[in-house]
Amino acid sequence: MLVLFICRANSKRSQVAAAFFNGMSKKNKAISAGLEVSKEGNEGLPINPFNVEIMKGMGPLKECAHAARKGDGREG
Repeated sequence: MLVLFICRANSKRSQVAAAFFNGMSKKNKAISAGLEVSKEGNEGLPINPFNVEIMKGMGPLKECAHAARKGDGREG
């Protein structure tokens, strides 16, 4: 099963949720996206720096510490 976590800017909540899910799940995978990432001109930019610092020391969140923001593919 593939799980999609979505937030507005894909800079905090959805990234963290996907990282936690992936760290806890053995069979399933999660990805994250944002509803307004392209509209705000943030596509490909790093996630929130505060979250990066927190995630660096937290097991399953390490994979997310260098993630870039992604849109949900429906923006236009």
